[in-house]
Amino acid sequence: MRGYFLRQIVAYLIFSFCVSAQHPRLISEEGWKLEKTKYGVEVFSKSIEGYELKAFKASGLIDASLFTVYNVIIDIENYDKWYPDCEEGEVLSQNDSIQMRRIVFKLPWPFYRRDIINGFITESRDDGIFIEVTNAADLIPEKKKTIRVSQSEGYWLLKEEDGKTRMTYSAVGDASGIPAWIANIFLFDSPLTAIHNIREMVRKPEYQFIPDLDK
Repeated sequence: MRGYFLRQIVAYLIFSFCVSAQHPRLISEEGWKLEKTKYGVEVFSKSIEGYELKAFKASGLIDASLFTVYNVIIDIENYDKWYPDCEEGEVLSQNDSIQMRRIVFKLPWPFYRRDIINGFITESRDDGIFIEVTNAADLIPEKKKTIRVSQSEGYWLLKEEDGKTRMTYSAVGDASGIPAWIANIFLFDSPLTAIHNIREMVRKPEYQFIPDLDK
């Protein structure tokens, strides 16, 4: 039971990392250490100056097109179906390629829920789709018994590989009141579960369409 509660906390932390602009220290291939492999997903870590928590990078193949995987990632209102311990998600606004969103994560007692306000900025590239996730913590007021995530950085990257999609996301962030030693112990489980669950989500018919990435 204790292990389950700790994994709940870290599931929130890992997703909260992905709420700010891309950072060269994350993009760089130097310094990553392989920590765990499961379900054909690899999770790496490295230390980054200025953060108590380790940075992570998770990568795995998904048997679906770039567009189908992208449709799952951008569908914020259904994050509770695949991202560990996500309680709810909502679109706050949509303007061209920028989607402003709010995500809420449940945590075990005695911690309050955490919410994340961010912008998803989609960039279509010759070799795939890059999603820059920017911090927007001050966009709306905090709600009662919910703590706002304020500092982190990360990205999502989708590339074609052998008729499938290579999905990578990498991030680092502050713990927002959660002890860093807890987060670092269980840092690598939630990315594995998330990518594994996306492999099931991409089978759903509602994601089988080509999005307009240039609108």
